[in-house]
Amino acid sequence: MTRRMYRLARKLLNKVLSPFWRLREKRRISRFDVAPFQSAQEEMFNRLGFDYQAAQLLTRSILESKFNSEISQHYVVAAALISQKGVRSILEIGTQSGNFAAFLAKLDPEVRVVTVDLPSSDTRYNNATQHWQQKATRAGASEALVAERTRNLSGCSNVAFRELNSIELTMMQDTFDLIFVDGDHTFPMVVVDAMNALRLVGASGWILFDDLRPKAGAVSEFGGSETTVLIDLMEQNGILEVFRFHKRLSASRLVDPIHRKQIALTRPKLETRTLK
Repeated sequence: MTRRMYRLARKLLNKVLSPFWRLREKRRISRFDVAPFQSAQEEMFNRLGFDYQAAQLLTRSILESKFNSEISQHYVVAAALISQKGVRSILEIGTQSGNFAAFLAKLDPEVRVVTVDLPSSDTRYNNATQHWQQKATRAGASEALVAERTRNLSGCSNVAFRELNSIELTMMQDTFDLIFVDGDHTFPMVVVDAMNALRLVGASGWILFDDLRPKAGAVSEFGGSETTVLIDLMEQNGILEVFRFHKRLSASRLVDPIHRKQIALTRPKLETRTLK
């Protein structure tokens, strides 16, 4: 059998079997118990002195019909930080659609949000797993995404959106109570963003990292486990105190360990050191 014939036969077999695989996966999800993961999430909130139920209710009141078990828990963590810990200034690295920046702005009109993303024409936009030398598979942000971002941020007077490469934050002179790192999840940019976050976060501030994938997990178009590797390294070397949460609490997202993403709420741990 030639290679071409083998590929065609495999494609045909997959097409025949796919309905059975989908049915098996559906049954597996329906039998999966989310309760232990929910309990672990609440325990982590309690450990930080957060009222999980209050944060959930506040998040639901803002998102309304968009709130469900699929919602990323970084919304709930942010709601707790703003309503219960007095966070008032936020830097978001990676605006994308502007949904999260708008959510932050609506939580409290006194909150100041600065959100940055690549210029919409940049070929690196939505091509995070491409090596820098490779030709981009997409030409920047779509018109639909830009229109959605504009619509989401248009009514938020306490949000400042800036089109720039986040490496330019190296030149910023400012401090924030909370920095949300959700830009390019691949090396080297995730390291650059983390170092800038450490420099720009206030003395009692927080850094929230999105999309920590399992080290042996799946790789998507937005990267693999690079953020997880970085956070683990910084924690092991005493740079960050790290609190990990499940990103989503639905059976479909938790049933397969290779797809169980986390988010990490962190705060700087190092005191000023003098090298001799």
